[in-house]
Amino acid sequence: MVHVDHGHLEESPSQQAGDIADPDQYVKTHTVLLEQMSAPAIALGLGAFDGIDPLVMHIDHGHLEESPAQQAGDILDVNQYVRTHTVLLEAMTAPTTGGATGESGC
Repeated sequence: MVHVDHGHLEESPSQQAGDIADPDQYVKTHTVLLEQMSAPAIALGLGAFDGIDPLVMHIDHGHLEESPAQQAGDILDVNQYVRTHTVLLEAMTAPTTGGATGESGC
């Protein structure tokens, strides 16, 4: 929206025609615009792969390595069960939410 406002709507048609007449700068400007617009989606997609690791570890250690009786006992402690799975959800979504909000290292 900022680009459309400043680069198109606030410029006269003759100024826009002049901008288009410099194809090198015009392409660079719009390439950077597309890069900036797609960066959150790319970071989100890449972060999704990092979110799988906590889930795999949790299933392995918290479910597959425990007996059904131990798992039933874990479920009966509702506060701890909810806390554990809330932290798991946070760990799984951290890579993607950081990317979507621009807080990732990408």
